[in-house]
Amino acid sequence: YFMLVAFEAGGPLRALLLLLLSPLVSLLGAVGFDATALHIMTFVSTAGVRVADVKAVAKATLPRFFLQDVSEDAFGVFSACGGKRYVVTSMPRIMAEPFLSEYLGVGCVVATELRTVAGFCLGVAAPPGLMVGRRRLDALKVALGGCGGFDVGLGDGLKENSFMALCRESYTAPPEESSSPLPRRSYPKPLVFHDGRFVLRPTPLAAFVVLLWLPAAVPLAVARILVGLALPFRSQVTAGAALGVRIRATFAPTAAAAAAPAAGTLYASCHRTLLDPVITASALQRSVVAVTYSLSAVSEALSPIPTVRLTRDRRRDGETMRKLLARGDLVVCPEGMTCREPYLLRFSPLFA
Repeated sequence: YFMLVAFEAGGPLRALLLLLLSPLVSLLGAVGFDATALHIMTFVSTAGVRVADVKAVAKATLPRFFLQDVSEDAFGVFSACGGKRYVVTSMPRIMAEPFLSEYLGVGCVVATELRTVAGFCLGVAAPPGLMVGRRRLDALKVALGGCGGFDVGLGDGLKENSFMALCRESYTAPPEESSSPLPRRSYPKPLVFHDGRFVLRPTPLAAFVVLLWLPAAVPLAVARILVGLALPFRSQVTAGAALGVRIRATFAPTAAAAAAPAAGTLYASCHRTLLDPVITASALQRSVVAVTYSLSAVSEALSPIPTVRLTRDRRRDGETMRKLLARGDLVVCPEGMTCREPYLLRFSPLFA
């Protein structure tokens, strides 16, 4: 999780530093200095990073990986509790709370607070420090407000379960190696919108491979951009295949009629990057226009297809899109945010 924050919010160099320190972090954890290891990971991944960037990663990237780590047995006990749910974790609140409240319906999160200045994380814990040991028990007592204890407690069987003293019933989750992950169909909330550049879990080995690949990825990306800029659509598919680009396209039965020169077809993309309309144009073998509302000037300059910037004024943008459709095909991202899943939910108010 700290690698995800370091890479997505801080960049490749910060992720590389955390990767280089991972052997030390593992060693400290193995000899019982878990708090020190947590201090190091927290500092490297968040120091100097904008709070808004960390929050964005916590909301859009981390939930997918958190859900993959939820034990099916532990979730069964957790979901059976109908009252207010409390979760205590040593992880920074800014990283854990969005997932816990949005996906698990947690009412109170007791976690490590981070120091911030002028909207930037300092990478160190705010008083009372890391939420470990006795601090967990004290923080939960404060959260309860002197209203007795908890009906049910669920822990991981490790030494950080001092809060079990406040629970009438106690349960221990099975070890990770003997438990099965929560099936996707049993997720408490569908995982629809999620972002991030890591497809696989960024274990030290996976992160090392990704960072090792970056020097080769830059010239490869440049070559693919040049193919899109310099070659006609008929040649792009073949040249792109030579550079590792694979396009799988399925056309509707009405696609032939929609391809008539006088017709303008509206294509909806569930992603929010310029690459989607570019790939759409390659699959259709003809130019399309993409409307954008948060695209950098560099991306617009490098775009092999025409782009039109929206104003976020619904009336003006609607008129602009109608005029563009009268002249030809148009690609929009109607969700208004990135959806990595193969379906479209609804049109945002901007495009409705």
